[in-house]
Amino acid sequence: MYNQFAPYGYPQFGQQSNGYPQNMYMPNNATAQAPGGMEVVAVSLIQQVEQVQVQPGQRKMVLVQNEPVIASRYADNMGLVTTEYYRLEKFIPGASVATQTGDYVTRQEFNAFVESLKGCKKEGAE
Repeated sequence: MYNQFAPYGYPQFGQQSNGYPQNMYMPNNATAQAPGGMEVVAVSLIQQVEQVQVQPGQRKMVLVQNEPVIASRYADNMGLVTTEYYRLEKFIPGASVATQTGDYVTRQEFNAFVESLKGCKKEGAE
């Protein structure tokens, strides 16, 4: 094994004291590797998502720290980058869907409302 230290015990340029290459552009805790091989990058603001560099054929997940947003940035083999944004919502596992959705109507309620409108329209036309 080669000596990773330059004279006087200091690490060589581009090497950390543990022997791994040093990332000169981003702090060590700003990136991580997801199990599927996708790199995860954290940014502070949603405006910084578009500044995350993606190489052709690469995909990155971008976590926005100040908002409940994640983004997926990927580049095809020609280098054309596509960004998709997703909003994160809090939910309670096992809770009924009706309590989580708020004031939304069901399909049956909507159809009944539409039928009631059709009845009003016919009465007004006659």
